[in-house]
Amino acid sequence: MKIVFPVKPTLLATLAFFLLSWASTKDESNELSSPIRANISQSPQEAIKGIELPAGYHLELVLAEPHIEEPVFDGNGRMYVAEMRTYMQDADSTGEFEPSSRVSMHEDTTGDGQYDQQTIFADNLLLPRIVLPLDDRVIIGETNTLDLYAYRDTDGDGISDEKNLWFEGGPCGGNLEHQPNGLIWAQDNWLYTTYNEYRLRFTNGTVEKEEIPPMVASGDLSLIHI
Repeated sequence: MKIVFPVKPTLLATLAFFLLSWASTKDESNELSSPIRANISQSPQEAIKGIELPAGYHLELVLAEPHIEEPVFDGNGRMYVAEMRTYMQDADSTGEFEPSSRVSMHEDTTGDGQYDQQTIFADNLLLPRIVLPLDDRVIIGETNTLDLYAYRDTDGDGISDEKNLWFEGGPCGGNLEHQPNGLIWAQDNWLYTTYNEYRLRFTNGTVEKEEIPPMVASGDLSLIHI
């Protein structure tokens, strides 16, 4: 036989509160068994020491603050760094869409593997998300637009002084984290970005646009001829 004693909701609530209060005050003098560690910033040298590598590998620092801020790397010999200087600087994304980001250029002029020359290649940008070195130019794409611009340094000082529209894609909206980026030069000689349903090819000084074939979109590259 099972006997059930009716209990009023208020009594259950009181009992639950008592149990929670007892658990929270139990052993107050003892520290937590797994305390939450403070987020302490490390120097680049300290950070490298904490990275584990397979046998036979080693890690060297080539670039760090204060030469760069908020880096997203891309490069071809010279290193061009997209610095998203307004991206999520606080929980409210204050000033996120202010055009104060930039692409910096870093170069090893002595051949010792250390970048000893730094310049601001392109300034006052809106969260640059595409950086592709191309001949003597650099293709840069910003947030909220599909337009791509070609930047060129004509006098060799490491600062671009020429800017021309390279591809006109039009405006782009939506969540900035879900906008196209990348511009990867693939083995089929086409340029691809994330999210876009088209690809680009740079041929004879002009940019061609083509809808991505279904076989490419599905990942089947067996029928592609370069």
